[in-house]
Amino acid sequence: MKFFFFPKRALWVLLSGMLLVASCKKNDNPHKTSGDGSYSMEDSLKFYTWYYTLSDSANLAQYYWNDQVPTLNPFSAQFPNADSLLYGQNGIASYPEVSGKKVDRYSFLDRTGAVSDQIEGGQLGNMGMEITWVDEGSGKTSLWVIYSYSSSPAGQAGIGRGWEIIGVNNSTDVSYDGPGYGDGSSKNANNVINAVYNSPSSTFTFRKPSGSDTTISLATAQYSFNPILLDTVYTVNATKVGYLVFSSFVDVFTYDQDGNVAQGTATKTAIDNAFGKFQAAGIKNLIVDLRYNGGGAVSTAEYLDDLIVPSSANGKEMYEYNFNKEWNDFYAANNVTLKVNYSKQGNLELDNVFFIVGPDTYSASELTMNNLKPYMTVKLVGSTTGGKPVGFIPASIYIVNDTTKQETYAADLYAINFETKNALQQGGYFFGIDPDQSEGDYVDVSWGDTSDPNLADIFGYIKNGSFSRNQARLSEMKGVNIFRNAPSPILSRRFNGMVDYRLNLKRKSISKLK
Repeated sequence: MKFFFFPKRALWVLLSGMLLVASCKKNDNPHKTSGDGSYSMEDSLKFYTWYYTLSDSANLAQYYWNDQVPTLNPFSAQFPNADSLLYGQNGIASYPEVSGKKVDRYSFLDRTGAVSDQIEGGQLGNMGMEITWVDEGSGKTSLWVIYSYSSSPAGQAGIGRGWEIIGVNNSTDVSYDGPGYGDGSSKNANNVINAVYNSPSSTFTFRKPSGSDTTISLATAQYSFNPILLDTVYTVNATKVGYLVFSSFVDVFTYDQDGNVAQGTATKTAIDNAFGKFQAAGIKNLIVDLRYNGGGAVSTAEYLDDLIVPSSANGKEMYEYNFNKEWNDFYAANNVTLKVNYSKQGNLELDNVFFIVGPDTYSASELTMNNLKPYMTVKLVGSTTGGKPVGFIPASIYIVNDTTKQETYAADLYAINFETKNALQQGGYFFGIDPDQSEGDYVDVSWGDTSDPNLADIFGYIKNGSFSRNQARLSEMKGVNIFRNAPSPILSRRFNGMVDYRLNLKRKSISKLK
């Protein structure tokens, strides 16, 4: 029997000679559409969510922890939909454990294709600002914009980091009333979340960093975005220091049908431009701000690492994949190496690389840092990262009517497929990577402002070769009276994960040889 592997957006599945069953009649199916006894779309999606993750079939069980999941009936009444089957109570993702703790907080179904649009295409459809509540003490909270994209509706209106939101749709009660703040009804929080993330248009009253207030109406829009929020160069102790704020690992490449690089993307151009600036300035230290970066394409992590790593690492191992037993055996049988080596890009030779991180720093961000540790000085400033050393090989599921042959897009399946470790076999950071210097996230300080304690910590290290104590550091601050520290985690509707779009294509290429 041949293996069948298919790329994103073109996933056809064969099972015992049948197409996916949107309307194929099955007398033993406990869930039927009205009158005709056929599978419902949701039942078909449940079946194939189970099939791809756990079924020992021609396609192999793809879930990384498939050996920890008991036998499940995808049509059980305890799973009313495919989402509950994947990550609900007693669902697939509820079973895996590492060190006695549940670890799969990540697997999900994307029913709109939004993640692919964001990570593959650099496209978003929203108002373009991310927000968070801040604990002011004594039960008081405030609401802040932590960043916006310049090409988005919010960015085009001039809204950015450090703007406080004091009113939403004519309501000035924007305090947080969810769990932890009196276990209220969360009416305020729901109003804010719906206004920012779930409404076609909303009106906001902002308090600018200057102290003046303004009311702005925003509408949701589709736009291309640049994940580099800021790139600049500082002079510290007569040496040049590069600073890059990076929000998302949008893929730097497109691929042909066999998973080979076809061409670079706009994100690659943006990264090349930033690093061209750093090289021209002759920087010897680099700061990469990943505090809100939930990850994305592993190919982008590899490209960043190739730009950052010293030339002495060229050709050496960067990291390696590990799959479940079935997939490891498959790759071994086909002589496919699961190791990725460095291919040095550019001419930077850095003394240190610093990363600013936090609880919303995940996956491809963590991979980038972990890959560099065997070859250079890597220092983390901030708070413990989110913890995700595992990733996805996403698959698009289309339900095909076997009578009309009409296909209907159902969802993109993101179920954990692999784990990564660096050249020293370091990994397993399911509970986060701790910083070398603990620091808060101060949301009323603009990107690149040298009064940000995170930057001040790093500048102190560059000057002195070590991180200074809090009190000494804070005594050097000028011009900022109050730092508002964001709680953990931030409110977000962003993707947190690590994806490899190439591997489905490469698997398909391998299957052609069978």
